Amino acid sequence: MQTQKEKIFLKGKRVYLYLPGKDYKATREIGYVENRIFHTSRKPSHIFRKLNALAVSYQLLKEGESYFDTVEIQFGFDILKVSREDYLKNGVVLKFKKNNLEMQSFLSLDRFNKN
Repeated sequence: MQTQKEKIFLKGKRVYLYLPGKDYKATREIGYVENRIFHTSRKPSHIFRKLNALAVSYQLLKEGESYFDTVEIQFGFDILKVSREDYLKNGVVLKFKKNNLEMQSFLSLDRFNKN
């Protein structure tokens, strides 16, 4: 998952994102992979209101086939689960150039299984 041009990389189980255009926190941990599940967390403030959706890096979803099959998001007291394939198939891909963010896939909250 790591080459010179790619912005997503693994260090052990930890998954990191590198945003070269960002001055503050250009490299940040975005989750970890364990038992073929990508684990991350989001707060209610992370909801993209226009779509009532949560975002995950599109590049991570595309390249993650060798590493994980399921996305699990700790969201408050809930755990939201969805397959990587469903996220790719049903997510809306957007890029916010103004904020120097990577391309992201936004999946509506009603597409997740809730535990």
